[in-house]
Order: sequence, then structure tokens, then C-alpha cells
Amino acid sequence: MSTADVDYRVLGPLEVERNGRPVSVPAGKQRVILALLLLHHDRMVTVEELVDKTWGARPPADGRAVVQKYVMRLRRILPKEAIRTEDGGYRLVLPSRGADLSRFTDLVERARTAAAEGDREAESTLLTKAVAEWRGVPPLANVPSDALARDEIPRLVERYLQAMERRIEVDLELGRHGDVVGELMGLVREHPLRERFWAQLLRALHGCGRQGEALNAFREVTRLLADELGVDPGPELRETHRRILRDLDEPPEVPRRSAEETRCRRPRQLPMATAHFVGRREEIERLTALLGATGDALTPPVVVITGPAGVGKTALAVHVAHRVAARFGDGQLFADLRAYGTTAPLSREEVLGQFLRALGLAPDATPLALGEQVSLFRSLMAGRRMLVVLDNIATEEQVRALLPASPGCAVLVTSRHELGGLAVDPGVQRLRLGELTTAESLDLLVTLVGDDRVSDESESAGDLVVSCGRLALAMRIAAAHLALRPQLKIGDYVAQLRSGSALSLLRLEGDERADVSAALNWSYRVLSPEQRRMLRLVSLVPGPDFGVEAVAALCAVPPSTAGDCLDQLVAASLLDRTASGRYRLHDLVRDYARQRGLREDPDDERSAAHRRLLDYYIAVTDAAVRPLLTMNPLPRPPSVTSLDVGARSLDSVDEERPALVAAVRDAAERGPYQAACHLADALRGYFTLRGHTVDWLTTVDAGLRAARRVGYDEGVAAMLNGRGGLRYYSGDTGAALRDLTAALRLYERLGLPGANAARINLGIIAQVSGDLARAVEHLEAALRGYRAAGDATLERRARENLVLSLLELGELRRARRECAPLREDAATPPVPGQPGVPAMLAHYTEELPRARRLLIESLDEALARGDQRTSVGLRDELANCLLELGDVDEAYRQAKQGLADAERNQDVRNTPNTHTTFAQILRVMGQDDDAAFHYDEALASARDMRSPNLECGALIGLAELRLAADDIPEATALATQAVLIARGSRRRLRLVQALTVLSACERAMGNPCRARELAEEARELAHDCEYPLGQALALEQLAEVSAVVGERDAAISGWREVEHRYRELGSRRAAHVARRLVATRCG
Repeated sequence: MSTADVDYRVLGPLEVERNGRPVSVPAGKQRVILALLLLHHDRMVTVEELVDKTWGARPPADGRAVVQKYVMRLRRILPKEAIRTEDGGYRLVLPSRGADLSRFTDLVERARTAAAEGDREAESTLLTKAVAEWRGVPPLANVPSDALARDEIPRLVERYLQAMERRIEVDLELGRHGDVVGELMGLVREHPLRERFWAQLLRALHGCGRQGEALNAFREVTRLLADELGVDPGPELRETHRRILRDLDEPPEVPRRSAEETRCRRPRQLPMATAHFVGRREEIERLTALLGATGDALTPPVVVITGPAGVGKTALAVHVAHRVAARFGDGQLFADLRAYGTTAPLSREEVLGQFLRALGLAPDATPLALGEQVSLFRSLMAGRRMLVVLDNIATEEQVRALLPASPGCAVLVTSRHELGGLAVDPGVQRLRLGELTTAESLDLLVTLVGDDRVSDESESAGDLVVSCGRLALAMRIAAAHLALRPQLKIGDYVAQLRSGSALSLLRLEGDERADVSAALNWSYRVLSPEQRRMLRLVSLVPGPDFGVEAVAALCAVPPSTAGDCLDQLVAASLLDRTASGRYRLHDLVRDYARQRGLREDPDDERSAAHRRLLDYYIAVTDAAVRPLLTMNPLPRPPSVTSLDVGARSLDSVDEERPALVAAVRDAAERGPYQAACHLADALRGYFTLRGHTVDWLTTVDAGLRAARRVGYDEGVAAMLNGRGGLRYYSGDTGAALRDLTAALRLYERLGLPGANAARINLGIIAQVSGDLARAVEHLEAALRGYRAAGDATLERRARENLVLSLLELGELRRARRECAPLREDAATPPVPGQPGVPAMLAHYTEELPRARRLLIESLDEALARGDQRTSVGLRDELANCLLELGDVDEAYRQAKQGLADAERNQDVRNTPNTHTTFAQILRVMGQDDDAAFHYDEALASARDMRSPNLECGALIGLAELRLAADDIPEATALATQAVLIARGSRRRLRLVQALTVLSACERAMGNPCRARELAEEARELAHDCEYPLGQALALEQLAEVSAVVGERDAAISGWREVEHRYRELGSRRAAHVARRLVATRCG
């Protein structure tokens, strides 16, 4: 990755993109340091400055070391050359135009050049592009730093505001008064004390002929300045006000119009814009651009705003229409076709009659036939620049009859239906309007209720936004209730909404337009019976979204029927279709549909539908997991086993995961309880392969509660066994042991074969805890149990784990014997299991090139199966093998990917190994500081998990690192710790490695006799284990000792033997030993 691949953004939330994809920058100090480097990329930022701006008055004891650690972490997610170390600090190297701040600065400078040359159009365009780089004001809202908020952000905001002021000034000079009115109305609310924006707003309103509003705005800012600051408006505002008054006293001469011009009126039919309109900035900008895109087009632009009831379509359309009205000097037509309401909808003929009369046609001259009306309407609109707004449209035919043909016109349409048929019509663009953002919802609440009230109950205000589902209508109704009841606390109102049906409270008496339930009633009434039934039933689906097949199972209809019906509900804006092709139900629509279901559907039908959904979820999860992983699942009920869901992939379960987790929780609370337990059991295999430990814990705890609730003992044992496995993967060995022991006792009391699964997991716990003998005992018992039951698949799983335990014990001869059946299975059709056990064993017992081939094959298999956890372990083993072979670049690539995968999947068990391997590679590459960081991370994680094997590996690496740096005492201490841990846990391969490093340390300390003793012990142990690489390592140390004590012939003989052994294995170390031989002979 080069620096040119990265885009940095500080003009809004701090964001980094690489090749168009977001890069996750961890929150906290890491973001602060990156932000500081970006803001000052043109110079070196000193370490002292970074410490001061990041920690302020409470710096860490060793600020330089801590900054170094954070910079090192940033380098792992950025290009290697992005952060350059300089004397006393760091500099961020930016690609050309690789940061929004750089682009903003460049565009503003180019605009100044255009201004100097008198090119106002170019200046406006460049400044428009400059301010478009900003994604939020104030910037860096996701970077927690008082120093940034005090010293840096105000300067950035001021640059933004100056650019905005200049761009608006240029637009006013170019006569674009109407284009900037709406924008300025927002700016004076956001920056009420900035008088320049008020002066520009007065000029813009006056330029649009809205003198009354301009004078009202002056009165408003006068009061505001007096109340807030106790001052009068400044000279610019007063002069602008005087100019407006002077123009009113001396109105311009009105030119005489011809009779034709008098006959052709200029209607201004837009309704009053919604007071206190907030948010929707992106939508406003897009609609404004689309409606202005007339150019040389042959057809007028038609923009269709669709969305559910209450989302704010009409308010947005009217707001934008007012904003662009000045572009359409011949007038604006507006019609509410009332497709959803208590009164009868308007026909096309009625609307055309209204439009024709508004255009000056006498009532008795209006034709009666629709075709004649359409022709006359288009004739009168020809050559004009007019805006037509059609609100609450129901069908495509209504729109087509009301479209002008003149390219100078534009049409804005709102509808709850998608109006998909218009996609084939020329010039039609669409905008699907969703809910307000949380920030926009809070802004609306502040505007309607008051900042003090919302600030005093900020948490409750957030809860209110959630209860209203960020629906604009619901938010306005809620705000109205609060405004009418000043003594009512927001928290108390939220409690009312949550205690009953929110829909019954989100209404204002006597106003049907202020009633969410009434708005939804009209959408519901136009549905077919089949669509109504599906809407009621999908309200039973827990979770954020759902797929077609799940709904087909829920409703007991074919998937094709379900898909068609779901699409029709989307077209009616009662469902949303997500980017991934799934469907989502708004919370208030769900509440509405559930209430309808309680009234209209029998209880047994609702229960049956819910059970069908859960059975489907269980079946598809089993279908995805069982071909990939050997499991001991609960016996499924016939309602699940009878389902034919076909082949499934883990990717399909990935899509369903949030829905599946929600389904387990929901069923654990309200039943069916055994189904909750079965779905949690099915997900156990998925989580074993994919990770997602938080979701795993949620489902297994819910499944355990459900099983206990109905006395389902086998389910209780299965959940305890599953939770024990989860806690092992999460690094909580003690809790895992307690759960697995309880599971084994319950299985044994019930006399069920699940006891063998618990024994395997207990064997793994004993293995990582250092009790390898106990591990072998558990695994051998499981092996015997599965063999007696005749279950070859699960017997294989027990054998795989037994081989890994024997490998750690250093019992390589027996490990090869137990592995032989696994190798034989490889020649038969694949059996679900843990790929790579024979390959991992080969890494320690055979030539390295063969081990590499087997590891690559096993990794490919694990990746193809979607087994993320196993693939991390195999990738780590492969990186070690590649390093030993001397392929350092490929080892680096594999290790870096493995570390990233482990951290992304929160794979606590594999993370220390990946850090250690990455550190070993960095050490070989000469990057000692980075290597030390990763060794330290590995050691801390291993100690947190109380894993002697992982702790030993990190200590050995740190000892080698300190030895290479000539820190002999520290290296000796670390190697001694490693030897003690390896001896205590009976890990003989680790002991061989630790003894050879300690031997090197003693030799460097000037203790050749002790060094020889340690190397001899290592050699004998490696020989007894049949560990060829370990034997070579020990022999190399013996040769080095011989050289130190002057036994030249013995050293040469020893190095020859070592070189031969390394070459047989394919190790990179052979070249180093060969050079030692040459040097010794020459010497």
C-alpha cells in the first residue's frame, strides 16, 4: 500500500479511506495523535507537542514511549511510509490532494486567483467545491481532545465560515438571490451572532422581492444582538437595512406588459414552508441540483420523493421548492392530490382544471376531456420557466398527465409509493427519503422545545428520538406535546410512550395530519388482503431486518410469492429495502402492524407462524455449519429435520446473524423455549467458525435461560458446553472450566454422548492451562467414547485435538501414530473437522518445504470453508514456516494478514501467537522497535489468559531480541523465565527452544560450561522428542561453545553437521552456518 492509496479527512468526523474503503482508526488517544499530525502535516510535530495536546495537564510518566506506541499502532493501519520519524518528533507524509484539508486550502487559493482575475463564475464554482469538502461543523467531533477543541477547531471553523461568506457574496453579485435564501436561513440559525450572514440574508430576500421577510429578519437579529450581547447591529447590517428601506420608498419603474403577458399570469401557489425546518442538508442539495439541471435538455427534470408516511416528504418538497422558486420566474404550481386521507382524492381532470385557471384560462374555456386538458396545459406552459409540485401522488398515470413539456420547467413529486413505472420516462430522477438522523432529530427537538430543556435531559431526549423512530411526524407530535406541557419532563413522556402503545400517544386531538396511526391507516387500507396479512406477520420477526426466504417460511408461501409481496410493501413505503437486498420494518410501522395482528389474526395462527420462522432459522444454520464442522448438536425436532432448505453457506448466515441473535433472545423471553435453545445450539458452530463473541454470549445465555425455564436438561448441558467453549476462546479459562465441568456432570447423569464433547473441550482447557497429562486423559476418554458409539466423525475430532496436545507435550512419535488415521482420511471424501492438523505436525517433524505445501493446502481449505478462527492459526503456522525457509517477504505478508484477521474477529486465543510471529519476522527484517512492541503485546495477552505456552513463546522472542541488542542480563532473565515455564508445563518443544536461547545468553555472559550444559540438555531432549529443527538448534549452540573455548576442530565438525541438518530441513539458517564455517577456516 502506498500513500497515494489513502485519503485523510478532518473536515468533519476524522476518517481515513484506503482504496475507497474506510480504515478503522481506534477511538481515543490514537485519533488525537493522527488528527494532530494531519492538521500540521506541513511540518514536524514534536513529541512534547503531541504529549501536551493529547494528555494536557495529566501526561503519562513516560510520554515519549507512550507516543511511540500509539504511532507504531497507526503505522500498522496506514502505509509504512506515511508517518516519518524525525529528530524530536513525527511528520505525516500526505499524497498530493490526499486530504480534504489540503483540497479545501487549494480550492480557496484558486478561488482567490479567480477573484483577482475578475472571473466571478470560476470563483463561485471553486468556493462551492471547497465548502463541499466539509462534512460537518465543527470538525473532528469524534476526536476527544480539549486541546483540539480549544486551539485547532475554532481556527478551522473560521476558515470554513469565511469561505462560505465569500461564496455567498459572489453568488449574490451574480444575481443568485433565490439560490442562497434557504442556505442563509440555516446559517443564521447555526451561527446567530455572525452578522455577515444576516446581512447577506437581508440582501438575498430583498433580491427575491421578499422585502417584508427581509425587514422581519432585521428586527429578529436586532433583538437577538440586544438580548445576547447588549449591542446594536453593526455598520454592514444597518447599511443593508437602509438600502432596503430606500428601495421601498423609491420602487423601480414597472415596465408595461402586453395583453398576452397580462393574460398569462404568474401563479405563486406554493404553501407556506414548514416552520423550523431542520436537517436534510444532503437531500436538499441533491434536489436543488436536480431541479436546476435544465440546461439544454429536451425534457424537464422530474424528481420523485418517495418514503413512508410521516417521514417528511411534503415538508422537504415545499422547503426545496421555496429555495429554488427564484429560478422559475414564470411561477410555481402546487397540487395536493390527497391519495391518502379522509377526503376523496383529486382526479387528474380536477388538478388540470385548477392549473389551467391559475395560468389565466377562463373557467368556461376549460375543456372537459382529459386529453384536451393535457394538450392545453402543455401549450400554456410552453416557453415558460415554471415549477410544478405534485404532493401525495398515488399512481404513475397521475404524474404523466400533469407533466409540462417545456424544458425550462421542472416537476417535484411526493408519494408513499415507489412509482416504479416512471423509471422508463425520460428525465425522471428519484430520491428515497429515510428517517431523520439522530442529530437531526435532536436539532428538531431543540428547535421546537428549547435548548435548555433538551440539554437538561439529554439522555431522555436521546431516548425520545429512539421511541419516535426518528420519524419526522412523530418527532414533531412529541415536541408539540412537550411544548404544550412545559412542566412535563421529557423522561416522563418517554416512560409513557414505552409503557403502552407509542402510536396511541403520538397524535394531536382534532388534527388527523398530526396522527401517526391515522397516517399509517391510509397506507394499510390500499393493500390487498395478502399484503395486509404479510405486513401483520412480519411484525413478529425480531431483529433489524429479514430476507425473502425467512418471510416465506413465516407466511407459509413460496419464496417467489413472498418476494413479490415484500416488493409491493416496499413500493407502498411500509417496508424499506436495504442495500444488501433485505427488508426492514420501521419500529412504529412494526408497532402498528403488531396491533393490527392482535386484532385480526387468531393467536394460534400467530404462534404457528412464529414457530415456522424459528424452525427455518435452525434448519438454515445447521445446513451451513454441519458440512464444515464436526459438532455434537441437540437432536432436532421433526419440524426442523423435515425442512429441505438445500445447501447453505456461512455467508448466508452472516447476512442473517443480527436477525438470528434477536430471534434467540425473543424466543427465550416469550417462547417457544426449546426452539430458542435449539437455535442457540445451531449458532454455536457458526460462532466457533466466525467469532462474534458478544453475539455468541448473548445467544448461549438466552438459550440457557430458556432450557432451564422448561426443565430441558439436555439443552442446559449443551448450553453450558457451548458457553465453556466461548469462554475458552475469549481467554477466560477459569470460567470455561467451571461451565464445562458442570456440562460433563449433567451429561454423565443423563447418560448422553454429549459427555464426550465436554471431555474434548476440557482437554483443550487442560492443554492451554499447562496440564498436558490431564488434557491427554480427557481426549483419550472422548476418543474411546466416540469409538464405542461408532461415531467416526466425532472420533476424528477427538483424535485431532489429541494430536495437538501430544505435539505440545513433545510426544512427536506418538503424535505421528495418532495422526496416521487423519492422513488416511485425507484420501477419502472430506470429513468435517479441523483442517491442518497433519500439516501442523509436519512443520515440526518433516522437511519444511513439504510442511509449507501442506499448510498452504490446509489454509486454502479453511478459507474456502469460511473457518476464520482456524485460518488465523494456520496462517500463523505458515508464516513461521516461511520465515524458517527464508521467504521473509511472504512470511511478513501472511503474518500481517493473520494479525489483522485475529484482531478484526476479536480472536483472543490466536492474537498472542500472531503478535509473536509478526515480531519474529520484524526482528529478522531489522525493525527491532516494532518487534519489541509486538512481543510486549503478546506477553501481556498471554499473561491475561494465563497461557504458559503463549507466555513462553513471547519470552523466548524477547530474550533473542535483547541478546541481539547486547542487553545480556535482561536477555538471560527472560530466557530463564521461559525455561522455568516450559519445564513447569511439560512443554518439551518450548523447553528445547528456551534452553538454546538461554545457552546463547550464558555463552555471551562468559559462562561456556553452563552454556554447554544447557545446549546438551536441549539436544538430548530434541532427540528424545524426534524434533529435527530443535536438534539442529542445540547442535549449533554446542558448536558455538566449542569455538569460544578454542576447540576449533570440534566447532568446524559441529557446524558441518548443523549445516547438513539445516539443509535437509530447508532452513534459511544453513546459509548463516555456512558463512561461519568459511570464516573459521579462513581464520
